[in-house]
Amino acid sequence: MASQASAEASAASAAAADTSANTAADLEFLARVETRVGEVMAGVALAGGTLSTTSADRANVSATTAKAQADLARTAANAALTSRNQAATSELACAAYVDQADTLVVAPYTQMAAHLIATQAVVIEHHAFT
Repeated sequence: MASQASAEASAASAAAADTSANTAADLEFLARVETRVGEVMAGVALAGGTLSTTSADRANVSATTAKAQADLARTAANAALTSRNQAATSELACAAYVDQADTLVVAPYTQMAAHLIATQAVVIEHHAFT
């Protein structure tokens, strides 16, 4: 009996050792899976970092382009303002030229008309007394 009890204890011990071995194998497999998952996650994080860097670079280029376009718009607006001021100055100069031209063209006719009126007045006055 003692040997049968010893055999049963040995069998139970062997079964427990087998269970422990299976559990250890399962844990080792899970550890490998977790290691691989960690490697994949590290790769994903690296890819995400690369994408973030690329996105930041593109945003920087976009901001630089926007600033350049704003500078061009400001330059164009200043040129338009300068052009408007020059146009106003030119308009005033043209108006002054037209006024001078009117004076130069009309003045001789005005003088001739005044002389003609004076001559006619003398003629009328002379006829009035004769």
